[in-house]
Amino acid sequence: MSMNQGHGGTLDKIKPLSVLLAELNANQLTVGVNDDVVWDLQTIKIGNSISLNVATGEFTLQAGTYELEANFAGITFSNITGGNLVVSWVDSGNSIINKSGARMLPATSTLANSVDSTAKTTLTVTTDTVVKTRCTGANGTCTIVADQSRAIVKKLT
Repeated sequence: MSMNQGHGGTLDKIKPLSVLLAELNANQLTVGVNDDVVWDLQTIKIGNSISLNVATGEFTLQAGTYELEANFAGITFSNITGGNLVVSWVDSGNSIINKSGARMLPATSTLANSVDSTAKTTLTVTTDTVVKTRCTGANGTCTIVADQSRAIVKKLT
């Protein structure tokens, strides 16, 4: 598998060949390090290059180049001043794909960190490949809010 980073540029202007939008049926409670975000609701699917396992939240991608994007909202942090949660796109071995982490902080945070609640990257695969979103770093836990979180996977080439 080869991986290409892309934030802007040519790949953002390509019309996707396949699209899959996934959401959560309900809030996912007490998410912490090494917990997967389990997308269990497929709301849009165009094409057949992307599939979602709603039991595990894993996406299977056929050969091609993909844009992976997931947006998260977190509430009920267990550490209300120093808590944070990083959720990243990972492969089937739980290796982070292209530094794709999204960071969430509680509104009452005293950390001097910025927040980017979107995990986005591009990925080129040559064989069927499984990817998912996973908490790859945290200080405490939080609840992922269902109606404000979603993942969209687009096949670009």
